[in-house]
Amino acid sequence: MGFGRQGRFTFGKSVLLIAGVAIGLMSPSLATAEESNIFVNFSKCPTSAPEMNDPAQTPPYACFSALMRSGAIKVGNIALPVTSPAHIQFATTGGGEGDGFLDVVPNGTSLDAAPLFIPNLFAGLPQPPTPAPPTPPTAPAKKHYKKKHHKKKHHKKKHHKRKRHGNHRKGGQKGGKSGNRRIVAFSRARASGSAEPLIAISMELAGDIRNFNLSSALGVKPGISFEIPVRMHLQGDGLGPNCFIGSPSEPIVIAPEQLSTKAPTLNFGSSAEFSVTAASVEGFGYEDDRLTIPGASGCGPAGALDGPLNRLAGLPAPVGASEVLFDDTRFEMAVAESTENGLFGGARLQAAFDAAAN
Repeated sequence: MGFGRQGRFTFGKSVLLIAGVAIGLMSPSLATAEESNIFVNFSKCPTSAPEMNDPAQTPPYACFSALMRSGAIKVGNIALPVTSPAHIQFATTGGGEGDGFLDVVPNGTSLDAAPLFIPNLFAGLPQPPTPAPPTPPTAPAKKHYKKKHHKKKHHKKKHHKRKRHGNHRKGGQKGGKSGNRRIVAFSRARASGSAEPLIAISMELAGDIRNFNLSSALGVKPGISFEIPVRMHLQGDGLGPNCFIGSPSEPIVIAPEQLSTKAPTLNFGSSAEFSVTAASVEGFGYEDDRLTIPGASGCGPAGALDGPLNRLAGLPAPVGASEVLFDDTRFEMAVAESTENGLFGGARLQAAFDAAAN
């Protein structure tokens, strides 16, 4: 089973119809692709979600896949080349706010991306001890000691403070210089041959895709295609298990616009048995150069490495200091409209996926 050339591309009475026809008109020569399984990139579509099998929902029911095959991500001073595909999957039902927007199925977004690696400058360093909570019996003794010797050692303490202040300024200057470094990450293949300690950086979801606009995603109209909240998980010697840049409450929100890199091509076909239509569009990318990046947190014992890591990475980073670019994207959709034989959207899509895989 493969994508076949057809004279007309129909997704039903929704924005899918408008977007599909517009893409068809935009691409005068529709490419064909013979594939053994036209549904191979929908393996994590939430077809069993209640919203995908509710007869009260407005059809069509659709699965989406965005496969970003190359590009680059810049986060403050850290450059992350896309050396292997990043794969986003999610689902929608009909409706939405109109003008291209569709309702995203909650708790149904997935993100798969291989980790990248940077040198671990914190490995092997003596870690600051976790501060112990003060105990009430010792607190009064310390206060009494300071009062008793305050006058006697006043001049000596003042001189001691001046020395520490000078050292602090010198150290602060060094910390500021380290924030200007550019750190380039590399792939797992290169990391496997490295003898130096490394930090693995993994991109993880911090919520569902939101504000998805199919018309913008397909380049029919300008604007932000979608928003996806993510966080970066940093793992390495000394960092502990909870070192993150971004969080569910303060995520990195990637809000890209479509970036045309060449004339797009549209491939499509269908599973007639289950009344499911599939399509893929490729030949363009997505870019967001307006995102902001929060500082790292939870790194090292009691967050002791948050400050050094943020200075090294140039975080938090304001608008204009970071960028996401995916310059080779395959955007796919599988759509079910019919509810014949008691099979509603999600069940119908899953049946087509299973049949194509066998």
